[in-house]
Amino acid sequence: MRYCFIFLFTFFLLQLSAQTISSFTSVTPGPQTSQFIFPSTTHAFQKIIEHSDPVIGGTMMDNFDFTGYVPISGSSTNAHLSINHELTPGGVTVMDISLNPMTKLWSKSNVTPLNFVPVNGTARNCSGGITQWGNVITCEETTTTTDNNNDGYYDLGWHVETNPITKTVVHKLWALGNGPKENIVIHSNRRTAYFGNDANPGYLYKFVANAVDDLTNGTLYVYTGPKVGSGTWVVVPNTTQTERNTTMALCAGLGGTVFNGVEDVEIGPDGMIYLAVKNENRVYRFQDSDPITGATTTLFDTYVGNMSYPIAHSGGTTITAWGTGNDNLAFDGQGNLWVLQDGDNDYIWVVMNGHTQSTPLVKLFGITPTAGEPTGITFTPDYKYLFLSFQHPSSANGSDTQLDASGISIGFDKDIAIVIALDIDLGCPQLGQTCDDNNPSTLNDTLNGQCVCQGIPSTSLQQDMLSISNGDADAEQNNSTGAMDLNSTDIELVTDGTVVQTCGLRFTGLNVPIGAIVTEAYLQFTTDETSSVSTVIDIFCEKQVSPSVFANTTNNLSARTKTTQKVTWDIPAWNVLDEQGPNQKSPNLSAIINEVVGMPGWTSGNPIHFIITGTGGRTAEAYNGVPASAAKLIITYQTLNTVSNVGIDTSNPQSKLHINQGNIYTETIGTGLIIKSPNGQCWKLIVSDTGVVSSVLIECP
Repeated sequence: MRYCFIFLFTFFLLQLSAQTISSFTSVTPGPQTSQFIFPSTTHAFQKIIEHSDPVIGGTMMDNFDFTGYVPISGSSTNAHLSINHELTPGGVTVMDISLNPMTKLWSKSNVTPLNFVPVNGTARNCSGGITQWGNVITCEETTTTTDNNNDGYYDLGWHVETNPITKTVVHKLWALGNGPKENIVIHSNRRTAYFGNDANPGYLYKFVANAVDDLTNGTLYVYTGPKVGSGTWVVVPNTTQTERNTTMALCAGLGGTVFNGVEDVEIGPDGMIYLAVKNENRVYRFQDSDPITGATTTLFDTYVGNMSYPIAHSGGTTITAWGTGNDNLAFDGQGNLWVLQDGDNDYIWVVMNGHTQSTPLVKLFGITPTAGEPTGITFTPDYKYLFLSFQHPSSANGSDTQLDASGISIGFDKDIAIVIALDIDLGCPQLGQTCDDNNPSTLNDTLNGQCVCQGIPSTSLQQDMLSISNGDADAEQNNSTGAMDLNSTDIELVTDGTVVQTCGLRFTGLNVPIGAIVTEAYLQFTTDETSSVSTVIDIFCEKQVSPSVFANTTNNLSARTKTTQKVTWDIPAWNVLDEQGPNQKSPNLSAIINEVVGMPGWTSGNPIHFIITGTGGRTAEAYNGVPASAAKLIITYQTLNTVSNVGIDTSNPQSKLHINQGNIYTETIGTGLIIKSPNGQCWKLIVSDTGVVSSVLIECP
C-alpha cells in the first residue's frame, strides 16, 4: 500500500507540474456579454490599470492597445509594462510592475506617460514589439504628409523606439520606412525585423540592420510573390529622406504583394514567420531562406483561419466560424498560438501546437466584454502570466461586475489592462472561503484577496430584528393590470391563482450606521397555506435611501427602481401550517442591502423596501391576517472599529495622532504623507532636493 500511495502522490505532482496557461476547456462559443467570459474554473485575472486611473501628472489615457511585458534581467516577476494608446494625438504609458510571492498578486508603481514632444508627437499608437535589448517599439497606425518641425521627414507613420527603463522616447526609426505601421518582431539575431502595414494596400517587410541592437540603418525589403508557395524579397530604396517618406509608393512600383491589413507578425518556435491579415481573415506563415542574407521565401500558406472549427466545450462540440478580424498574435511556452480577434464576437483563440487546416486543433479561451476588443498580448518569460488589454468596451457593462484575483469588483465598462494566469498562480483561489484565524474574539473568518484568514471582531457585530409594522407595509401588485392590494390577509409569493404578481415589504427603522457593512440578513416568513409547487423568486431592494410608502396607484411596485443585484431563492415546499422555520427563511440578503446602505444620503433609521418577483407560489402570513406572524427582517452588521486618539509622549491626545515631542521621519526616497481630498483622490506630499514640498496624484492605498 505504501508503494501504491507514493506512486499516486508522484503522479498527482506530475499532473500539477504539467498544468500550463493553455491547460483549459474551451468556453462555449457565443455572443459578447457584459462580462469577460473565460475558463474561470481553472484561470483567474487581475486588474493592472484602467482608463482614468491616476498616473504621474494626470490620469491614464484611453484606447489601450499593445500591452508589452518587458522583463527586468529576464525576470517573470519584475518588469516594465508598456501600454499603447490608439488615439490622436497618441501616447504610451510605462509603469513598473512586480509580483508579490506571498499573495501572488501584481502591483504597479511609477506610472509614467511618455513625452513625445522631442520627436514631434505621435498618433494612433497601435501594436508594437519588444527588442532583445530591452526597448519597446510603438507603431503609428496613421500617416501624414506634413513636416511641422522641418526635419525632412513626415510627422507620422513610423516605428518609434522607446526606453521603458528611463521612460523616455529614443527616436523614430526612419530607415524602416513610412506607412500605417501596426507591428514589428525582432529576430534573435538582433538585426532582422519583420513587420507590415495595416492598410489596403498593405505590404510585408523585412529589415536587416547594419549592426546589432541598432535599427537606425540597414536594408529594407518588401515581399513579392504568391500567398501559397515561394516568394522573393525585393530591396526597397531607403537611404534618402524622400525614399523613406514614400515607402508605400516604392513598394507598389516594385510589385510588392498586397495584403489587406497586416495586424501582427511573429516568429514561431519553429522558426517560421507568422502574420495575421485582418481583412483576409487568415494567419499566414512562411519560411525565410535566411533572416540576414536570404532573398527568397518558401512554404507560404494559410496556417489558420477562413473556415469553421470544432470547438469542444463543457456542453459538447460546436462548429464555430473563425470569423473576421484576426489581429494580435503571441506564442506561449508550448508553441500554441494565441490569436486576438477584432471583429465578430471578439474571441481569444488558441491554436494548439500541431494544428493544420486538415486536422484542426483550435480552442476558444475567452470572449471579450460587450463592444470591446482584446489587444496587445504578451507573456512573461516563464509563460505563466499573460498580459492584454480590452479596448473601448461598452460603458453599460459596469452594472454587471466580476471579482478579480485580488477581490476587486471589475465592471469592464472602460479600457483596462489585465493579467491572466492559472488560478493557482494568481491571487487566492479560495477567496471568500471560510477559515479559522485562531482568534477567539473574531467571527465569520474568511480568506481575503491576499490569502490571509481574517475575521470580524465580535464586539463590532450588531444584530437587529424588524417586523412589518402596519397593514400597508406588505403589498401586492397585479402584474397584468398594475392594480395594488394593500389590505390582503396573506402574501402570495408570487402567484395568486392564475395572477402573477409583484410583492413589496416595507421595514421601518433600519438602524445600520453610515459606513457599516451588513454581513448577514434574511427574511423570515410564516406559512399561511401549504404548497409544494416549484417556486423560484428574485428578491431586490428598492434602490432609494428613503423610499416612499406603498400607495394604491397603478404599478406602484414595479415602477420603483430596483437594486442592480438580486438574490434568487428556490423555495422549499411549505407543508406545515403556521410553520416559521428554515424552509421559510430566505438566503442571505446582505448584498442587496449593502447596495442601499452604501449609497450617498443613507442615514441610520431609514426604511428599507424589498421587491419580490418570480414564478410559482408560496402563501405567507401578512400583517392584516396575523400581525405577529407577518414577515420579519433579521440583520447582522459590522460597524467600523473606532480608535480613540493616540498620543506619543502625552496622556491627553487632542487628535487621532498627537505627538508631544519629536519628529516624524521617512527615510525611503519617494515616500511621503498621503492625504485624501474631498473628491476622493489621493495626494502624496513629497520634498525635492532643494526642500520644496509638492503633491502628486497617486492611487489610493
